[in-house]
Amino acid sequence: MEFYVLLAFLTLAIFALTLAVWRKTRELAFPLGIGFLYYWSLFGAWSIVTDKLGGQSGMHYEYLERKMFSIKLDSNYFYAIVLYALFIIVVQVVILIFSRQGGAENRHTLPRQISHAAILYIACAAGLFSYWIVKDSIEVAAALNVSAYAALRGANADVPLLFTVHQLCNSVALVPTAIGFAVLCSGKTSKLLSGCSSSWTILMYLIVLGAMSAFCVMLGMKNQLFVAGLAGLLFYVANAERPKKLLLISAMLVGFIGFSLMESLRSVPLTDLVSAMRSLDAADLVSAFKFLASSDEAFGAHLSMYGVVSQNVPLTYGSSFVSLAVSPIPRILWPSRPSDIYDYYAEHVGAEPGQGYTIHHATGWYLNFGTLGVVIGGTIFGYIWAKCFNRRFSTKPTDGDWTYCLKATAPTMIAAFIPSLIRAGPEAYKGLVLEAFLIPTAVVGFAVFKQRKRSYGIEGRFKVVTP
Repeated sequence: MEFYVLLAFLTLAIFALTLAVWRKTRELAFPLGIGFLYYWSLFGAWSIVTDKLGGQSGMHYEYLERKMFSIKLDSNYFYAIVLYALFIIVVQVVILIFSRQGGAENRHTLPRQISHAAILYIACAAGLFSYWIVKDSIEVAAALNVSAYAALRGANADVPLLFTVHQLCNSVALVPTAIGFAVLCSGKTSKLLSGCSSSWTILMYLIVLGAMSAFCVMLGMKNQLFVAGLAGLLFYVANAERPKKLLLISAMLVGFIGFSLMESLRSVPLTDLVSAMRSLDAADLVSAFKFLASSDEAFGAHLSMYGVVSQNVPLTYGSSFVSLAVSPIPRILWPSRPSDIYDYYAEHVGAEPGQGYTIHHATGWYLNFGTLGVVIGGTIFGYIWAKCFNRRFSTKPTDGDWTYCLKATAPTMIAAFIPSLIRAGPEAYKGLVLEAFLIPTAVVGFAVFKQRKRSYGIEGRFKVVTP
């Protein structure tokens, strides 16, 4: 019973702080992002407590216990729950302390205008190169009558040499395009970025986003689609003077349906994928919703803290930062490059080899510096998030194109990247910088540069185009 009391108390505390953050900032990205933190940190605990006390939650995580370790409702699990809540609460408190007052707009410059054509050209080039990298694997999957996901990510997969480049190309093709489409939907009253549109522009966005979505569905790469969809949705809310509720609801519904179906389609053999999609009906959609609602997504990262605490895994005292410092060196050039905290975790909790598991971000910090590490990790993340939000209000006419775009998109991208960040250790900051900051800033900034150059010439650096 004490576990229910603990979870209820912590949930109420997190909800109250989330409400306080919303009232101060009026930024949708904050409550949504905190919701992601809660889902991957504490949501699964309710089901585990229910099942261990003799109930039946209907959630499926038993195979994780078989391959990793069993959960017991003991003092270790109690402490693991407290540590997760501590991480979230520290993030919230730091945001409350360092974030500026939101609500009333305080823009110092008119919105910059982007070239939609530049974004679409880059997206097409990146998408085609991404396909070229995995083309052979797709052909092998078709020949063996297996799914493309199994051919690329399965236990016996032959991963292409440039697979990391393939993933980055997908991010280049998806995230800036989603932001560009959000600008398009924002209309003439955009606050941060604007752009001239036409029926051809709308059609090309739909074609590129549709093609990349189909490509990701075929490969089973749901995380990149999820990040891009969130980035577009949140940037539209931040950019539009009066976001259209019907458009938001429709986009979320389409995204939820697609994400639900993708979970069941990723295991379909490549040769049967088209026929499987054609035969989908309402019953399949309901089944997909049920599967998504009862999946193990909320448990993989959640279990990690208990495994570390219950098995007294030794602290590494900063190994994540050594791994982060040398991570730019390709492993093909340095096969014995120091591994990240995830590998250390999987080895020391005795996880069964041959399958991928997940470590929680707070667990990664705990393995580095103990309980203090959880506080440090929450403080760093909350501070970065708050400062990125504040910088959005400090744009100036003299800001360079890329500086302006970084300020405009960073708060949105942090929230969209939380599902990836929360399921990795401190090393995930490399992905945050590269995929959430550099890629959108580079592509969208280039689109601003191209539009300005076309309108005013290279000398018009500080001139602003009115929408």
